[in-house]
Amino acid sequence: MLAVFFYKLGAYLTCALPERVTASIAAFLGYVNYLLRFRTRRNIAINLKIILGENCGARKLRRTTRAVFMNFAQSIRLFLKLPAITDADLMRGSDFSEFDEVLRKLEPGKGFIIVTAHLGPWELGGLYMRTRNHTLHTVALDHPSRRVTAFFNERRLAANTVCHPLDWSFKMLKQALDRGECVVLLIDRDYKTPNKRFTFFGLPSCLPGSHLLLAARCGVPVIPGAFLFKPGGGFKGIFRGPYFIANTTNRLAAMDALQERCLRDLEDMIRDHPEQYFHFDSLRQAVS
Repeated sequence: MLAVFFYKLGAYLTCALPERVTASIAAFLGYVNYLLRFRTRRNIAINLKIILGENCGARKLRRTTRAVFMNFAQSIRLFLKLPAITDADLMRGSDFSEFDEVLRKLEPGKGFIIVTAHLGPWELGGLYMRTRNHTLHTVALDHPSRRVTAFFNERRLAANTVCHPLDWSFKMLKQALDRGECVVLLIDRDYKTPNKRFTFFGLPSCLPGSHLLLAARCGVPVIPGAFLFKPGGGFKGIFRGPYFIANTTNRLAAMDALQERCLRDLEDMIRDHPEQYFHFDSLRQAVS
């Protein structure tokens, strides 16, 4: 009960107060969390060392770790404000030319799958898809509080994103793709479902593969990408593909090859924007 109250209060304030005020409040809260949340700060630092390798000195590590907290706070602020963000707000100062280029390669009326990581304010994807006349479908874990889960899903739905529960989601996502809509799935984290082991940043990790099954079953392309904060304001979309599962008798090998290609693309995107990678558990914990 208390959690949903604070979420609703935050949502009200993000819509009622001027943008510069809410951005300053979010920056303050992000910095406070950076100072107080030792375990999360440690996990982020561990991940950055894995991601950046020799390019991550002590000074850069501290600066980038702090930036992760600050950017995540701004992402939460935008999530709370989702219903009040207009198409004009989203597009002002933004660059989505890479995704527009990918869209031009797609068959009209055909569904497609975007695979991404916990990178940048990905919840804004539904708003962008609205400008391109696509409904976005995704999957999310339920919050321990049913009221908080309902609050999250209401905000996503207001931003053109239909959120399906993890259990029994495959059928609903397939139906969406068959209707020519867009499915977005995050594939950089194990969701405790039957997953297959792949390598992510050099670590053997059990990662989701439902996007591969959907692509094979529906005959649709897979597009790795992310929505990011753009320096100086606005947002930027970075995308690769589209990729199809190769037409071969060894379909399982073709699916594995596509997964490897998607993971390598996402690794490159995360290395280029580590300050926007919101993975707060240690990547080493995924090693099995």
